[in-house]
Amino acid sequence: MSLVAVDQITRSAPGRQSTQLPCREADPDLFFSIDPAEVARAKSLCACCPVRVACLRGAIERLEVWGTWGGELFDGGRIVAFKRGRGRPPKDSSGSGSGVGRARVPAQVQIPENSMPTKP
Repeated sequence: MSLVAVDQITRSAPGRQSTQLPCREADPDLFFSIDPAEVARAKSLCACCPVRVACLRGAIERLEVWGTWGGELFDGGRIVAFKRGRGRPPKDSSGSGSGVGRARVPAQVQIPENSMPTKP
Protein backbone atom coordinates (compact mmCIF):
# COMPACT_ATOMS: atom_id res chain seq x y z
CA MET A 1 0.00 0.00 0.00
CA SER A 2 1.38 3.39 -0.91
CA LEU A 3 2.44 5.51 2.05
CA VAL A 4 1.24 8.59 0.18
CA ALA A 5 -2.23 7.08 -0.26
CA VAL A 6 -2.44 6.12 3.42
CA ASP A 7 -1.27 9.56 4.53
CA GLN A 8 -3.90 11.22 2.31
CA ILE A 9 -6.58 8.99 3.82
CA THR A 10 -5.55 9.70 7.41
CA ARG A 11 -5.80 13.43 6.76
CA SER A 12 -9.51 12.81 6.10
CA ALA A 13 -9.90 11.39 9.64
CA PRO A 14 -8.90 14.14 12.09
CA GLY A 15 -7.24 12.97 15.29
CA ARG A 16 -6.33 9.58 13.80
CA GLN A 17 -2.65 8.72 13.48
CA SER A 18 -1.68 6.70 10.41
CA THR A 19 0.28 4.31 12.63
CA GLN A 20 -3.00 3.19 14.25
CA LEU A 21 -4.33 1.80 10.99
CA PRO A 22 -4.32 -1.98 10.41
CA CYS A 23 -2.50 -1.56 7.08
CA ARG A 24 0.33 0.27 8.84
CA GLU A 25 0.65 -2.32 11.60
CA ALA A 26 0.48 -5.42 9.37
CA ASP A 27 2.90 -6.48 6.65
CA PRO A 28 2.09 -4.32 3.58
CA ASP A 29 2.59 -7.34 1.30
CA LEU A 30 -0.47 -8.89 2.91
CA PHE A 31 -2.66 -6.34 1.12
CA PHE A 32 -1.20 -7.32 -2.27
CA SER A 33 -1.00 -11.06 -1.80
CA ILE A 34 -2.10 -13.62 -4.38
CA ASP A 35 -2.82 -16.23 -1.69
CA PRO A 36 -6.59 -16.46 -1.04
CA ALA A 37 -6.06 -17.00 2.71
CA GLU A 38 -3.90 -13.88 2.98
CA VAL A 39 -6.41 -11.87 0.94
CA ALA A 40 -9.14 -12.94 3.39
CA ARG A 41 -6.91 -11.88 6.30
CA ALA A 42 -6.30 -8.46 4.71
CA LYS A 43 -10.03 -7.96 4.14
CA SER A 44 -10.75 -8.89 7.76
CA LEU A 45 -8.21 -6.31 8.99
CA CYS A 46 -9.91 -3.66 6.88
CA ALA A 47 -13.33 -4.50 8.32
CA CYS A 48 -12.61 -2.66 11.59
CA CYS A 49 -10.52 0.15 10.09
CA PRO A 50 -11.78 3.65 10.91
CA VAL A 51 -10.92 4.98 7.44
CA ARG A 52 -12.20 1.99 5.45
CA VAL A 53 -14.75 3.98 3.42
CA ALA A 54 -12.26 6.75 2.60
CA CYS A 55 -9.68 4.13 1.61
CA LEU A 56 -12.12 2.41 -0.76
CA ARG A 57 -13.27 5.72 -2.22
CA GLY A 58 -9.65 6.75 -2.80
CA ALA A 59 -8.80 3.45 -4.48
CA ILE A 60 -11.72 3.86 -6.85
CA GLU A 61 -10.78 7.47 -7.63
CA ARG A 62 -7.10 6.52 -8.22
CA LEU A 63 -8.18 3.59 -10.43
CA GLU A 64 -6.17 1.09 -8.37
CA VAL A 65 -5.45 -2.01 -10.43
CA TRP A 66 -4.98 -4.59 -7.69
CA GLY A 67 -4.72 -5.14 -3.97
CA THR A 68 -7.02 -4.96 -0.97
CA TRP A 69 -8.32 -1.44 -0.44
CA GLY A 70 -11.05 -0.48 2.02
CA GLY A 71 -11.89 -4.12 2.62
CA GLU A 72 -12.49 -4.85 -1.06
CA LEU A 73 -10.30 -6.83 -3.42
CA PHE A 74 -9.25 -5.18 -6.67
CA ASP A 75 -8.11 -7.42 -9.52
CA GLY A 76 -7.54 -6.00 -12.97
CA GLY A 77 -9.01 -2.68 -11.87
CA ARG A 78 -12.33 -4.24 -10.81
CA ILE A 79 -13.70 -5.14 -7.40
CA VAL A 80 -14.04 -8.91 -7.13
CA ALA A 81 -15.56 -11.03 -4.38
CA PHE A 82 -12.63 -13.42 -3.96
CA LYS A 83 -9.25 -14.30 -5.36
CA ARG A 84 -9.06 -17.60 -7.19
CA GLY A 85 -5.99 -19.63 -6.35
CA ARG A 86 -3.18 -20.10 -8.82
CA GLY A 87 -3.35 -22.78 -11.46
CA ARG A 88 -6.04 -24.28 -13.58
CA PRO A 89 -9.63 -24.00 -12.32
CA PRO A 90 -11.19 -27.25 -11.13
CA LYS A 91 -13.13 -29.34 -13.61
CA ASP A 92 -16.90 -29.04 -13.68
CA SER A 93 -18.20 -31.28 -10.89
CA SER A 94 -21.54 -31.91 -12.62
CA GLY A 95 -20.00 -34.67 -14.70
CA SER A 96 -20.58 -32.88 -17.99
CA GLY A 97 -16.90 -33.34 -18.84
CA SER A 98 -15.76 -31.77 -22.09
CA GLY A 99 -19.24 -30.58 -23.01
CA VAL A 100 -18.79 -27.28 -21.24
CA GLY A 101 -20.55 -24.55 -23.18
CA ARG A 102 -22.54 -26.93 -25.38
CA ALA A 103 -26.31 -26.78 -25.43
CA ARG A 104 -27.90 -30.09 -24.49
CA VAL A 105 -31.29 -31.09 -25.79
CA PRO A 106 -33.15 -33.58 -23.60
CA ALA A 107 -33.79 -36.94 -25.30
CA GLN A 108 -37.57 -36.64 -24.95
CA VAL A 109 -37.69 -33.45 -27.05
CA GLN A 110 -38.64 -34.21 -30.65
CA ILE A 111 -37.75 -31.75 -33.37
CA PRO A 112 -40.24 -31.87 -36.27
CA GLU A 113 -38.56 -32.69 -39.57
CA ASN A 114 -40.27 -29.85 -41.44
CA SER A 115 -38.73 -27.31 -39.04
CA MET A 116 -35.20 -28.09 -40.22
CA PRO A 117 -33.78 -25.59 -42.71
CA THR A 118 -33.10 -26.95 -46.18
CA LYS A 119 -30.20 -26.11 -48.42
CA PRO A 120 -31.14 -23.98 -51.45
